[in-house]
Amino acid sequence: MKRTTTKSFNFLLIAAFSLLMASCGQNESQSENTKTDSLALQPVVKTDSLSGKPANSGMLDSIVVEGLTKNIPAPVGYTNDFEHIYSKAEIRSLDLLAKVIEKESSMEIALVTLDSSMTNRKDFSKTVLALANKWGVGKKGKNNGILIGISKQLRTIWIRTGTGLEKKLDNKQTTDIIKTVFLPRFKQNKFYEGTKQGVIELYKETNRN
Repeated sequence: MKRTTTKSFNFLLIAAFSLLMASCGQNESQSENTKTDSLALQPVVKTDSLSGKPANSGMLDSIVVEGLTKNIPAPVGYTNDFEHIYSKAEIRSLDLLAKVIEKESSMEIALVTLDSSMTNRKDFSKTVLALANKWGVGKKGKNNGILIGISKQLRTIWIRTGTGLEKKLDNKQTTDIIKTVFLPRFKQNKFYEGTKQGVIELYKETNRN
């Protein structure tokens, strides 16, 4: 994508976040601070699974998909915080960022957080893949979706990239973004900041060429 498009995205992003911050009241800001303080008491999120492309062209048998996702609620939007690690204002902010990206590029970036009642560490990668298939992340025919799976409780993160983005965002690039953007902020208990910056970097990486 041309540089002018990136500039346009940056402008839209700044405008979107300005509108968001203007709409957030003082009471909700206080609740955000309380949320952050409570997160600081939790263990640091780490990962040994990072990223990777699934076998069989990223498809799972429908029976396997249903088995892996049976304990997971239906999606509610771009940000599906089933583990409750973000405040309401942070969820709106992440949703707004995803909408700006989709409007600018047609690429869909979705997020899901899961706890141990929904999956386990061993099956986490396959579960994120199953959700990507079941929810249909990405535009039909373009396969240009990204699903970010995070579990604070299981201490892991996994990113699934649609086949339509493989030439723009490979395993190494995705892994580097996790290591240099997501995890350093997660280790400081800044889950929202790490997620937001990670999403922005994923978008930027798909537009470098």
